[in-house]
Amino acid sequence: MTPDVPDRAALAQLAPRLARLAEETLFGDIWQRPTLSARERSLITLAILASLGRVQQLPWHIAFARQNGLSRDELEELFTHLAFYAGLPAAVTAVGYLPPPRGGDPMPLTRITLCEGMSDAHLQQLSALYHQTLVEVFEVPLEDKFQILEILPASALIYDPHYQTGRRDQGFILFQILAGKVRSTATRERLYARLAERLEAELGIHPDNLMVVIQQNDAEAWSFGQGRMFRQEVAS
Repeated sequence: MTPDVPDRAALAQLAPRLARLAEETLFGDIWQRPTLSARERSLITLAILASLGRVQQLPWHIAFARQNGLSRDELEELFTHLAFYAGLPAAVTAVGYLPPPRGGDPMPLTRITLCEGMSDAHLQQLSALYHQTLVEVFEVPLEDKFQILEILPASALIYDPHYQTGRRDQGFILFQILAGKVRSTATRERLYARLAERLEAELGIHPDNLMVVIQQNDAEAWSFGQGRMFRQEVAS
């Protein structure tokens, strides 16, 4: 089984000197040069990774490409074009890492519950890191961001400090994810692991303080406006 490739935050813990080189030279210099835009560099990078079969890095770079302005349709077109130069198997494998087309399934709705005390800046960073992780490993389109940040006094958030973990304190955060699409066990495990890695590396949140609950429902349980059930045509 091929191991997961660490993201930038995880790499900083695993190999600090390598991470520093990547941050200073690759992301700090090459990706910032104005001759090619970040959007163009994402296209080049994805084409090379898919052609060489370096698929472990595709999820992170697909999410990064979406941040750099590339749509899902453009990425699908990139991999389709690639089929005639790098081979059909490479293109089919790469397309498998794209998020589903919009309208295929309802996006997740997440309630993030935590105790008072986190600054507004850290709350926004928490929200952003969580959504980036969904895009990277949970097959969620970049635009589909629906969250409820619930801040409670310590007396209103009741939990066992030791159940299924080492220590749980007032830094406890609960993610309740309501998802309209069934994800595989492997996908769920990747979400749990990657979210814990990123929150610890970038916000100092101990993994023992992280709890994630995923609930499933079907498309007919959603209405996004105009009094219409999901999947029905909605006027723009």
